[in-house]
Amino acid sequence: MNITLDPKQFRIEKTTRGAPCLIFENYKFRYGNKMKDEIRWRCTNKLCKATIKTNEKGITEKRTVHDHEPVGDRKATKKSSKVVSRIKVKPISYFRPQFDYNFENNESFVQPPVENIMPITRNGSSIGSVRYFKNEFPTDVENVIVVNETPAHFMDILRKYERHLFYARKMKLRTQRLANRT
Repeated sequence: MNITLDPKQFRIEKTTRGAPCLIFENYKFRYGNKMKDEIRWRCTNKLCKATIKTNEKGITEKRTVHDHEPVGDRKATKKSSKVVSRIKVKPISYFRPQFDYNFENNESFVQPPVENIMPITRNGSSIGSVRYFKNEFPTDVENVIVVNETPAHFMDILRKYERHLFYARKMKLRTQRLANRT
Protein backbone atom coordinates (compact mmCIF):
# COMPACT_ATOMS: atom_id res chain seq x y z
CA MET A 1 0.00 0.00 0.00
CA ASN A 2 2.10 2.89 -1.26
CA ILE A 3 0.54 6.18 -0.26
CA THR A 4 2.41 9.44 -0.46
CA LEU A 5 0.91 12.13 1.73
CA ASP A 6 1.97 15.72 1.89
CA PRO A 7 4.31 16.47 4.85
CA LYS A 8 1.85 19.19 5.93
CA GLN A 9 -0.65 16.52 7.02
CA PHE A 10 1.64 15.29 9.79
CA ARG A 11 4.24 16.92 11.99
CA ILE A 12 7.42 15.75 13.66
CA GLU A 13 8.07 17.06 17.17
CA LYS A 14 10.40 16.31 20.04
CA THR A 15 9.23 14.60 23.21
CA THR A 16 10.03 15.92 26.68
CA ARG A 17 13.13 13.70 26.68
CA GLY A 18 14.29 15.00 23.30
CA ALA A 19 13.39 11.98 21.14
CA PRO A 20 11.63 12.60 17.80
CA CYS A 21 7.94 11.70 17.52
CA LEU A 22 5.50 11.90 14.62
CA ILE A 23 1.94 13.14 15.14
CA PHE A 24 -0.62 12.04 12.55
CA GLU A 25 -4.42 12.30 12.97
CA ASN A 26 -3.99 13.01 16.73
CA TYR A 27 -2.04 9.78 17.24
CA LYS A 28 1.54 9.87 18.43
CA PHE A 29 4.20 7.64 16.86
CA ARG A 30 7.70 7.03 18.22
CA TYR A 31 10.84 6.60 16.18
CA GLY A 32 11.17 2.92 15.28
CA ASN A 33 14.17 2.29 13.01
CA LYS A 34 15.73 3.69 9.87
CA MET A 35 15.85 1.57 6.74
CA LYS A 36 17.53 2.47 3.41
CA ASP A 37 15.68 5.68 2.72
CA GLU A 38 12.66 5.34 5.02
CA ILE A 39 11.99 5.76 8.71
CA ARG A 40 9.58 3.43 10.46
CA TRP A 41 7.42 4.94 13.22
CA ARG A 42 5.48 2.87 15.78
CA CYS A 43 2.51 3.94 17.88
CA THR A 44 3.47 5.10 21.39
CA ASN A 45 0.86 2.80 22.88
CA LYS A 46 2.86 -0.40 23.38
CA LEU A 47 -0.11 -2.70 22.71
CA CYS A 48 -1.07 -0.96 19.45
CA LYS A 49 0.22 -2.42 16.16
CA ALA A 50 -0.10 0.77 14.06
CA THR A 51 2.98 1.79 12.06
CA ILE A 52 3.89 4.48 9.55
CA LYS A 53 6.81 4.66 7.11
CA THR A 54 8.08 8.04 5.97
CA ASN A 55 10.74 9.42 3.66
CA GLU A 56 11.72 12.97 2.75
CA LYS A 57 8.63 13.30 0.48
CA GLY A 58 6.07 12.29 3.12
CA ILE A 59 4.28 9.18 4.36
CA THR A 60 4.88 6.21 2.06
CA GLU A 61 3.05 3.45 3.92
CA LYS A 62 0.67 3.37 6.84
CA ARG A 63 -1.02 0.69 8.87
CA THR A 64 -3.09 2.75 11.25
CA VAL A 65 -5.65 0.53 12.89
CA HIS A 66 -5.56 1.77 16.48
CA ASP A 67 -7.25 0.04 19.41
CA HIS A 68 -7.17 3.13 21.65
CA GLU A 69 -8.31 6.75 21.57
CA PRO A 70 -6.14 9.60 20.19
CA VAL A 71 -3.48 11.23 22.36
CA GLY A 72 -5.27 14.55 22.92
CA ASP A 73 -8.40 12.86 24.27
CA ARG A 74 -6.38 10.63 26.61
CA LYS A 75 -4.58 13.61 28.18
CA ALA A 76 -7.84 15.53 28.67
CA THR A 77 -9.58 12.61 30.38
CA LYS A 78 -6.51 11.91 32.52
CA LYS A 79 -6.35 15.53 33.72
CA SER A 80 -10.08 15.66 34.47
CA SER A 81 -9.89 12.40 36.43
CA LYS A 82 -6.98 13.80 38.47
CA VAL A 83 -9.02 16.90 39.32
CA VAL A 84 -12.00 14.79 40.36
CA SER A 85 -9.81 12.56 42.51
CA ARG A 86 -8.25 15.59 44.23
CA ILE A 87 -11.68 16.98 45.04
CA LYS A 88 -12.74 13.65 46.52
CA VAL A 89 -9.68 13.42 48.79
CA LYS A 90 -10.55 14.44 52.32
CA PRO A 91 -8.08 15.49 55.03
CA ILE A 92 -6.97 12.52 57.08
CA SER A 93 -8.23 12.49 60.63
CA TYR A 94 -5.23 11.57 62.74
CA PHE A 95 -7.05 11.03 66.01
CA ARG A 96 -10.66 9.91 66.20
CA PRO A 97 -12.59 9.68 69.46
CA GLN A 98 -15.28 7.03 69.87
CA PHE A 99 -17.97 9.67 70.18
CA ASP A 100 -18.97 12.77 68.26
CA TYR A 101 -18.45 16.00 70.12
CA ASN A 102 -19.47 19.42 68.83
CA PHE A 103 -16.93 22.05 69.85
CA GLU A 104 -18.67 25.36 70.38
CA ASN A 105 -15.47 27.40 70.04
CA ASN A 106 -14.37 25.51 66.90
CA GLU A 107 -11.06 24.68 68.53
CA SER A 108 -8.91 22.31 66.56
CA PHE A 109 -6.78 21.17 69.49
CA VAL A 110 -7.55 20.03 73.02
CA GLN A 111 -4.47 19.35 75.14
CA PRO A 112 -4.15 15.75 76.38
CA PRO A 113 -2.28 14.54 79.44
CA VAL A 114 1.35 13.80 78.63
CA GLU A 115 1.03 10.15 79.71
CA ASN A 116 -1.16 9.40 76.67
CA ILE A 117 1.48 10.54 74.19
CA MET A 118 4.54 8.48 73.32
CA PRO A 119 7.03 8.26 70.43
CA ILE A 120 6.73 5.41 67.95
CA THR A 121 9.25 3.53 65.82
CA ARG A 122 8.75 2.22 62.30
CA ASN A 123 10.83 -0.59 60.77
CA GLY A 124 13.26 -0.48 63.67
CA SER A 125 14.18 3.18 63.18
CA SER A 126 13.20 5.73 65.77
CA ILE A 127 11.09 8.63 64.63
CA GLY A 128 11.13 11.10 67.47
CA SER A 129 8.86 13.67 65.86
CA VAL A 130 5.96 11.27 65.21
CA ARG A 131 3.59 10.88 68.13
CA TYR A 132 0.33 9.00 68.64
CA PHE A 133 -2.22 7.84 71.18
CA LYS A 134 -1.96 4.43 72.75
CA ASN A 135 -4.40 1.84 71.42
CA GLU A 136 -7.17 2.67 73.89
CA PHE A 137 -9.31 5.64 72.95
CA PRO A 138 -10.22 8.39 75.40
CA THR A 139 -13.75 8.50 76.73
CA ASP A 140 -13.95 12.09 77.94
CA VAL A 141 -13.34 15.41 76.23
CA GLU A 142 -10.25 16.33 78.29
CA ASN A 143 -8.24 13.45 76.78
CA VAL A 144 -9.15 14.05 73.14
CA ILE A 145 -6.98 15.55 70.42
CA VAL A 146 -8.92 16.73 67.41
CA VAL A 147 -6.65 17.74 64.55
CA ASN A 148 -8.02 19.51 61.50
CA GLU A 149 -4.69 21.04 60.50
CA THR A 150 -1.58 19.65 58.87
CA PRO A 151 0.71 17.35 60.87
CA ALA A 152 3.44 20.03 60.93
CA HIS A 153 1.05 22.44 62.64
CA PHE A 154 0.04 19.72 65.09
CA MET A 155 3.68 18.94 65.92
CA ASP A 156 4.38 22.65 66.55
CA ILE A 157 1.50 22.78 69.03
CA LEU A 158 2.75 19.61 70.71
CA ARG A 159 6.29 20.99 71.03
CA LYS A 160 4.98 24.23 72.55
CA TYR A 161 2.86 22.24 74.99
CA GLU A 162 5.81 20.06 76.02
CA ARG A 163 8.04 23.14 76.40
CA HIS A 164 5.37 24.75 78.57
CA LEU A 165 5.25 21.64 80.79
CA PHE A 166 9.05 21.60 81.03
CA TYR A 167 9.19 25.24 82.21
CA ALA A 168 6.29 24.66 84.61
CA ARG A 169 8.14 21.72 86.21
CA LYS A 170 11.35 23.76 86.36
CA MET A 171 9.58 26.67 88.09
CA LYS A 172 7.91 24.27 90.53
CA LEU A 173 11.31 22.78 91.46
CA ARG A 174 12.81 26.27 91.93
CA THR A 175 9.99 27.37 94.23
CA GLN A 176 10.31 24.15 96.23
CA ARG A 177 14.07 24.75 96.62
CA LEU A 178 13.45 28.33 97.73
CA ALA A 179 10.82 27.15 100.20
CA ASN A 180 13.19 24.50 101.58
CA ARG A 181 15.99 27.10 102.10
CA THR A 182 13.85 29.31 104.33
